Amino acid sequence: MPGIFEPNLLRDDFRVILSQGFFGSWAGVIFRSVAPRYARVADIVSGYGSYRAGGRWNSPGIYAIYGSIEPGLAADESFNFLLQHFGWQNRDIPPRVVVGIRVSLQAVLDLTNPASVLHQLNLEELLSEDWRKMNGEQKESRSQALGRVVADLGEGILAPSRIRMGKNLVIYPRSLRPGSRVEILGEADLPG
Repeated sequence: MPGIFEPNLLRDDFRVILSQGFFGSWAGVIFRSVAPRYARVADIVSGYGSYRAGGRWNSPGIYAIYGSIEPGLAADESFNFLLQHFGWQNRDIPPRVVVGIRVSLQAVLDLTNPASVLHQLNLEELLSEDWRKMNGEQKESRSQALGRVVADLGEGILAPSRIRMGKNLVIYPRSLRPGSRVEILGEADLPG
């Protein structure tokens, strides 16, 4: 379960910056790569795994759904995670299920357009910081502080992938506004 984390000192600065209105709408299809045991409809879009473990854009204790704009990137992101952070080899990779999700959001922070990213956010640092190490020290990372503010003020973050060219979308399901949608494609073909 999530523990108590020392808040990042930049959280209030991020709140002031983003309160000025840097959110826009986003609609399209994202893809998630999940282990078969988490391929149930209720699990795919719950954000519970990130709630428990945290992620680059959310501290433990905040629900977040991580997806990629293309299915190959979703697979690359999940395989990279397994290889890098569990020390697995290619031969160790367990089966994965790639699922499409149709998304329509009203308030997304787009970090993929360099012209629209404020220099105060320092995107390069957000993408390269070792958030796992900081969490191990019971500290919230800069990127997690930004995610916390976005979860409070918006619905998601569109960010460049750290591992290769491509874009990822992080959705904060507990922050969805009326009229926003997150729908699993092919839901009838998934278990329970």
